[in-house]
Amino acid sequence: MLQDAIMPKQRDLIEQLRAYRLEHKLSQQALAKQVGVAYSTVNRWLNRHIEPSEMQEYQIKKLLGLIKGLKPNAKR
Repeated sequence: MLQDAIMPKQRDLIEQLRAYRLEHKLSQQALAKQVGVAYSTVNRWLNRHIEPSEMQEYQIKKLLGLIKGLKPNAKR
Protein backbone atom coordinates (compact mmCIF):
# COMPACT_ATOMS: atom_id res chain seq x y z
CA MET A 1 0.00 0.00 0.00
CA LEU A 2 1.36 3.43 -0.97
CA GLN A 3 0.18 4.87 2.34
CA ASP A 4 2.90 2.90 4.11
CA ALA A 5 5.50 3.90 1.53
CA ILE A 6 5.15 7.67 1.93
CA MET A 7 8.31 9.13 3.39
CA PRO A 8 8.05 10.51 6.95
CA LYS A 9 9.04 14.02 5.80
CA GLN A 10 6.31 14.04 3.17
CA ARG A 11 3.83 12.70 5.73
CA ASP A 12 4.71 15.66 7.96
CA LEU A 13 4.36 18.04 5.02
CA ILE A 14 0.91 16.70 4.20
CA GLU A 15 -0.11 17.02 7.86
CA GLN A 16 1.07 20.64 7.79
CA LEU A 17 -0.92 21.19 4.61
CA ARG A 18 -3.98 19.64 6.25
CA ALA A 19 -3.56 21.95 9.28
CA TYR A 20 -3.10 24.96 6.98
CA ARG A 21 -6.32 24.12 5.16
CA LEU A 22 -8.26 23.81 8.42
CA GLU A 23 -6.72 26.92 9.96
CA HIS A 24 -7.59 29.01 6.91
CA LYS A 25 -11.01 27.34 6.51
CA LEU A 26 -10.27 26.35 2.93
CA SER A 27 -12.07 23.74 0.91
CA GLN A 28 -9.91 21.20 -0.86
CA GLN A 29 -10.82 22.99 -4.09
CA ALA A 30 -9.62 26.36 -2.77
CA LEU A 31 -6.41 24.80 -1.47
CA ALA A 32 -5.82 23.12 -4.82
CA LYS A 33 -6.12 26.47 -6.55
CA GLN A 34 -3.57 28.03 -4.19
CA VAL A 35 -1.08 25.21 -4.76
CA GLY A 36 -1.77 25.12 -8.51
CA VAL A 37 -3.06 21.55 -8.79
CA ALA A 38 -6.39 19.85 -9.41
CA TYR A 39 -8.84 19.26 -6.55
CA SER A 40 -8.45 15.52 -7.06
CA THR A 41 -4.70 15.81 -6.46
CA VAL A 42 -5.19 17.52 -3.09
CA ASN A 43 -7.83 14.95 -2.20
CA ARG A 44 -5.43 12.10 -3.01
CA TRP A 45 -2.65 13.70 -0.95
CA LEU A 46 -4.87 14.18 2.07
CA ASN A 47 -6.22 10.65 1.78
CA ARG A 48 -2.70 9.24 1.36
CA HIS A 49 -3.30 7.75 -2.08
CA ILE A 50 -0.43 9.60 -3.74
CA GLU A 51 2.47 11.78 -2.67
CA PRO A 52 3.42 15.17 -4.13
CA SER A 53 5.97 15.36 -6.90
CA GLU A 54 9.13 17.37 -6.29
CA MET A 55 7.61 20.42 -7.99
CA GLN A 56 4.35 20.05 -6.06
CA GLU A 57 6.27 19.64 -2.81
CA TYR A 58 8.11 22.88 -3.55
CA GLN A 59 4.82 24.71 -4.15
CA ILE A 60 3.37 23.32 -0.89
CA LYS A 61 6.44 24.45 1.05
CA LYS A 62 6.22 27.86 -0.58
CA LEU A 63 2.55 28.16 0.42
CA LEU A 64 3.31 27.11 3.98
CA GLY A 65 6.18 29.59 4.23
CA LEU A 66 8.78 26.86 4.68
CA ILE A 67 11.04 28.25 1.97
CA LYS A 68 12.78 31.35 3.32
CA GLY A 69 12.75 34.47 1.24
CA LEU A 70 9.74 33.45 -0.83
CA LYS A 71 6.16 34.38 -0.27
CA PRO A 72 3.28 32.52 -1.86
CA ASN A 73 2.00 34.22 -4.98
CA ALA A 74 -1.43 32.62 -4.69
CA LYS A 75 -4.43 34.89 -4.54
CA ARG A 76 -6.62 34.50 -1.50
